[in-house]
Amino acid sequence: MEASYKKRHPSLYLLKSNSSAQFMPAQEFELQPKGDAPGAADKLPRDEEAQFTDSADFLSRAPFRNFQNRIRLKKTALIVLALVTSWLTVGFSVLRFKDSGLSLSKPILSSQRAFGIENVLNGEFSYYDSYFKFIRPGVLNQPQDNDPGLHLMIENKNGIPKYVAKQLVDREFYKDLGHTSFTYRDVEYQVSDFDVSHRLDKAILATDLEKQFRHSSNANYWLKDIATNTYRPISPFPADEKLYRLSFARFSPHRNFVYFVYNNDLYVQSSTGSQGPRRLTTGGSEDIANGRPDWVYEEEVFASDQAVWWAPDDSQFVFARFNDSEVLTENIPTYINEKPYDDVQGIKYPKPGTPNPRVQLFSYKISEGVTYEIPFGGEHGDRILYAAQWLDNTHFMFKDADRASQVMSVKVYETKTQKVSTVRTINSTTYSGWIEKVKDVQPIPPSEIHGRNELSYVDVQVDESGYPHLFHFKSVFSPTGTQLTFGDWEVTGKGIVGYDQDADSVFFLSNRMGRFSQHLFMVPLGEDSKKAAHGLQDPRDRDSFYEFELSVSCRFGVKRYLGPEEPMSDAGVLTSLLQDDQSRAITQLTSNGGMLSALKKYDLPKSTFSSTQLDDGVQIDYKETIPFNFNGKAKHPLLVHVYGGPGSQAVDHKFSISLEESLASSAGAVVLSIEPRGTGGRGWPYRSWARNKIGYWEPRDVISVVKEYMSKHPDSIDPDNVAIWGWSYGGFVTLKTLELDQGDTFKYGVAVAPVTNWKYYNSIYTERYLGLSENNEAGYEDTSLIKDIQNFSSVKRFLLIHGSADDNVHIKNTMQLIDGLNLNDVKNYDLSIFPDSEHSIVFHNANKVVYERIFNWIKNAFEGRLENLS
Repeated sequence: MEASYKKRHPSLYLLKSNSSAQFMPAQEFELQPKGDAPGAADKLPRDEEAQFTDSADFLSRAPFRNFQNRIRLKKTALIVLALVTSWLTVGFSVLRFKDSGLSLSKPILSSQRAFGIENVLNGEFSYYDSYFKFIRPGVLNQPQDNDPGLHLMIENKNGIPKYVAKQLVDREFYKDLGHTSFTYRDVEYQVSDFDVSHRLDKAILATDLEKQFRHSSNANYWLKDIATNTYRPISPFPADEKLYRLSFARFSPHRNFVYFVYNNDLYVQSSTGSQGPRRLTTGGSEDIANGRPDWVYEEEVFASDQAVWWAPDDSQFVFARFNDSEVLTENIPTYINEKPYDDVQGIKYPKPGTPNPRVQLFSYKISEGVTYEIPFGGEHGDRILYAAQWLDNTHFMFKDADRASQVMSVKVYETKTQKVSTVRTINSTTYSGWIEKVKDVQPIPPSEIHGRNELSYVDVQVDESGYPHLFHFKSVFSPTGTQLTFGDWEVTGKGIVGYDQDADSVFFLSNRMGRFSQHLFMVPLGEDSKKAAHGLQDPRDRDSFYEFELSVSCRFGVKRYLGPEEPMSDAGVLTSLLQDDQSRAITQLTSNGGMLSALKKYDLPKSTFSSTQLDDGVQIDYKETIPFNFNGKAKHPLLVHVYGGPGSQAVDHKFSISLEESLASSAGAVVLSIEPRGTGGRGWPYRSWARNKIGYWEPRDVISVVKEYMSKHPDSIDPDNVAIWGWSYGGFVTLKTLELDQGDTFKYGVAVAPVTNWKYYNSIYTERYLGLSENNEAGYEDTSLIKDIQNFSSVKRFLLIHGSADDNVHIKNTMQLIDGLNLNDVKNYDLSIFPDSEHSIVFHNANKVVYERIFNWIKNAFEGRLENLS
């Protein structure tokens, strides 16, 4: 279960166009819901170090000042804002902080209008971001003088959209790369993906893209010659005029080669097209996948559609083979077709206690045309390959763990000797945790100027206090690293976002300013001090949430402000972005005039962030959202939203308007979004509560917080109108809460795509948190199992929702629960099944319908319209 997207954010899961809605392919995007974009706990201590006390001094520290001055000499005017933008639906959260004195509330508006879910679904709260993507050279690091800020945009002149390349150094630079559609043999094709060489001489295009699973798809791929404006299909059989659908096609780092997967076999060819493709593997089938992950690795480990890693110099690459021949099949029927019999899609889906995929690694040297196997034990199925990455042209690092994700080995393969060395081992039991998805390491090249003679790297590792921090490993083979960052906060998001070779500093994202915010920081590698890490943004802006993407040299970047106020994205010189310099050195990518106009039409709910201390001393964070016209002496219904997955963080300072705000506005509901024990952002001391006990603390914490809240607000909360809802893991927590509470606190509930028995979920996710079933019978059979079915009869009413083609949480979970309800004569529930919809529930207008269904069901419950249903 991926710790983000629909599970962490069971928000309005809408279709987003990747560039222009008119010509780019529909791609999955979620509108952050109230429970996803919550914010800062106003009563919690902020882990803020001394250098942030003087806001005027935040850019005066020597390492950043040198970095800033160096770039200022080079910055030039930016390109104009592209006219073609992408449709992006977002959520909104108005913030005010009780204790800090900082008010982020919207002013009282003259309009007295409420809004409902239909106003969200019809795009009134939408903004537009221009398509922008850095075109990266085939190198790991680059001096800033060599970085022109080359990037890809889409322009729409005279109603005809086309791809163009521009530079952030030279605003006059302009390269027309061609239209977003083309004709080949009298057939017109719409481009759904576009990847151009940094030399701007050729590009790989995708058309007719069809989604498969969360990250994977298949499409027709083309190689375009930019100079001649000609297109050639990328095909395993180039002499055949037929188009062949591929899993993917990509350039090698220097764009000298194109590699692709067809029918689960891996091919490589010259990007010049002078020679046909070379088939590197045979035996690709439903059981064997070469160069692409199987279902469980795509979903729970790599979060990618490919498993090929090229050396930076294009000399060789490593690929993985996934053998699912022993993995059992989950059959998923589909119903919506013209056939008299249903189709069935079989997915190799390992479950707890059943065989896992067997994984092998192979290296292929271009000059030799020879494939070598890299031994690491994955072929036996008891090892999980968690990460793989080149550190330079001859050292390949990979990380693998035992089946229960308790101990991870960090290994290096030397291509010259073909030797694999285990350089260090990470035992998660030392911090009472588990091994989870791994962030990329940052290679650091040797540098005489900076006094380093060896290749080194920076990695994110849990420190002695149980917090994920940066460590510098001064040799590829170093068993221990030098800790670079310190404190009761986490390296968050993507982790390391760049290495500035000139300043010898690493840029990273963290929640050091506040655990529900995110900002950009830098740490020089040459300073051995606990205060070496520097914040790069104004500490007065501590409650904001940012994401950054940096160019290869870190000279330029894209800054995405995601909340708590209206989102805004800009591109330009990094120092200008950090100072909010509104000169021509910054290109604004966001157009939000329509959204701002819509916000003035409605009375918006208000949110505050708090924590409550439970009887055992544990503090639980929550976000409170109240209606605009909240009356402390009138009874309001109470809605609780929860996700609660291990290591997830659903409460942050992102801007959001969605289902919960709609109910606060139109139904007068007070909304609480709660982060129970086991969730992220607070280090392993808080996260480790979930170890071997998922389903135990989440419902207890939710019930305790709600009871405490209601006891403090007896005049404003209607105890007969308290509801809880969640999606995926949140649906599981919803059911566990109703099961435990037995109608004492919660009268209503909505569970979407819930897990009801963890033996039905995939092995890598489940065993990561619950361990092996033979070692934790109580965890599987008691704490995590929905088993006290009769308890649901004490709830006034609850709603179950599932997509019939859910490849992630199979509908078997809901069907088994319904069978238990029938056997126990429990009838106080409603059921909505969405045919052929997967976990996101989007098939055939389902996303709109499912949110209208949830909204109306909860609103009707609060208005007493469900009382007499049988």
